[in-house]
Amino acid sequence: MGGNGISRWTPLGLLLSVIVTAASVQDRDGAKPVLELLAASFQRIRLVWADGGYAGKLLAWASEHL
Repeated sequence: MGGNGISRWTPLGLLLSVIVTAASVQDRDGAKPVLELLAASFQRIRLVWADGGYAGKLLAWASEHL
């Protein structure tokens, strides 16, 4: 998406969800709505890979809510 939003893909390259945010929103801050959307749409998702920029509060939140 080139910085125009947040997208999530399968290992095969299939798009699962997209949320477009303002340019001022960091990817790590927009990840929570994407994860909520994925959890509501795909109950079978058990593993999400992310780089180190998504660690910290988001990881704790995901462990508790997803």
